[in-house]
Amino acid sequence: MAERNSSPARGPVEAASLERVPPHSVEAEMSCLGSMLLDRHAAGEALLIVQPGDFYLPAHQQIVTALMELYDQNVAIDLVTMLEALKQRGWLEDAGGADYLARLAESVPSAANVEHYARIVKNKAILRNFITTTGELIRDAFDQDQPVEDFLDRAERRIFEVTERRVGGQAESLKDVLKTTFEEIEQASGGARVGVPTGFYELDDILTGLRKGEMIVLAARPSVGKTALAMNIAVNCATAEKTPVALFTLEMRKSELAKRLLAARAQIDMHDIGKGALTEEAYGKLIKAAGELAETLFFIDDTPSQTIFDIRTKCRRLKAQHDIQLVLIDYLQLLQHRRAENRQVEVSEISRAIKSLARELEIPVVAISQLNREVERHDREPRLSDIRESGAIEQDADVVLLLHRNVQEDPNVATLTVAKNRNGRVGRVQLVFQSAFVRFVPAAMHYATP
Repeated sequence: MAERNSSPARGPVEAASLERVPPHSVEAEMSCLGSMLLDRHAAGEALLIVQPGDFYLPAHQQIVTALMELYDQNVAIDLVTMLEALKQRGWLEDAGGADYLARLAESVPSAANVEHYARIVKNKAILRNFITTTGELIRDAFDQDQPVEDFLDRAERRIFEVTERRVGGQAESLKDVLKTTFEEIEQASGGARVGVPTGFYELDDILTGLRKGEMIVLAARPSVGKTALAMNIAVNCATAEKTPVALFTLEMRKSELAKRLLAARAQIDMHDIGKGALTEEAYGKLIKAAGELAETLFFIDDTPSQTIFDIRTKCRRLKAQHDIQLVLIDYLQLLQHRRAENRQVEVSEISRAIKSLARELEIPVVAISQLNREVERHDREPRLSDIRESGAIEQDADVVLLLHRNVQEDPNVATLTVAKNRNGRVGRVQLVFQSAFVRFVPAAMHYATP
């Protein structure tokens, strides 16, 4: 004890890292590998949960890597094939040799509990990853040259990745990429939409839905109905598709948005709702609509003066808690950035952060944007170059939707132009704005004979 007290004093983090063995369970790792050697089906179940890096012992990492190769090649998994696979890689001696493989196979009576063993291995790996991550963050926290906002954002992202059990930053073989790609192609060829449906069938036909990881910009001049259209898309997803949706509004209060949702859903004049001038029949329709909307996973945040970092933090939490599948931001030009040299740089950083958010959470993010006044001055349909501070926004966006209503001809008829579609075709969709209900409907539906 005297020797230990005579050593230099250490902080709790340093002492813990030097004196404690990282979390692991050799018994669980052996039982998991033994089960995989006994039964090919068990190997498949385990590989849905664990990867080679989840095993603590290097020998076990080598064994499961060779085992994965056999499984992928549809080769029988037994002691003979495993010995050959390890020999070909030059790993047999490091992995313990034939005697150790036989010992693994004999370590479990059956493969029935492989999922239980695999989850123990995975959980221990998560704890080790957490220790490594927090250690790196503690080290970074001592670097006082970096902005606190950057550090906190990076720290939250790293912790979120650990809690989500995600493996990021790894290259993927073209073989695996092609497999996923063909699954998407076959899904689309079967008539299924690849992304989240908007509820507007012509738009979904062009886009095949709002795709994961994409930044979608919906742009229009003020009072054209861009917020109404975004709300229509959001409520269509939340009701018809049961999709968890998050809406961040920097322009309107929650209660005002709720009234719009009720008016559109119940098809009651928004003016009557605002005045409280409702007939008994209308009130009944309103109650029914409220009940239907209350059953959805639709989250609204109307916090004013938010930064893109605030929204990203909230989205990560909503993703972890409710698995949101669609985010809408109303609107991009009202977002703030912590610091920027000028407005152009600020918008560029905001746009890039929105794109990053969509990629990180693997969900579509719809950002509403303003158009320049040139559209009104020249009384013409908008173009990509009409997006305010459009350089970075136009470049980062995967899809750009331009909404236009010709007030001079028919104020209710609207054209939604798919002006950019990185992964598909462009086109136009004709809509009709039912102003009393604050909602858009497909033109064919509006003019259809009852």
